[in-house]
Amino acid sequence: MNQDEAGGLIAGAVAGSSGAWADLGAGKGTFTAALRALLPPESRLYAVDNDPTAIAELAVFVDGVTPILADFSKPFELAEAPLDGILCG
Repeated sequence: MNQDEAGGLIAGAVAGSSGAWADLGAGKGTFTAALRALLPPESRLYAVDNDPTAIAELAVFVDGVTPILADFSKPFELAEAPLDGILCG
């Protein structure tokens, strides 16, 4: 799946949204990039994953995204709460 296909899948749920969002299980960022493209520029987006390699890649190629390394088997905190939306793709 590419970014355009991912965007097509989530566009209806994201349309008109803004604020703080998190992509849980962001992986290499296909859905993260699609979500970033759909949200207004002032929105904040956190890409959360438990793979250090994926987080390092997200830090390099996705503008306007804060990558966060998290162990999903334990509680973790984001820089802000509550979130306006969560994506699990």
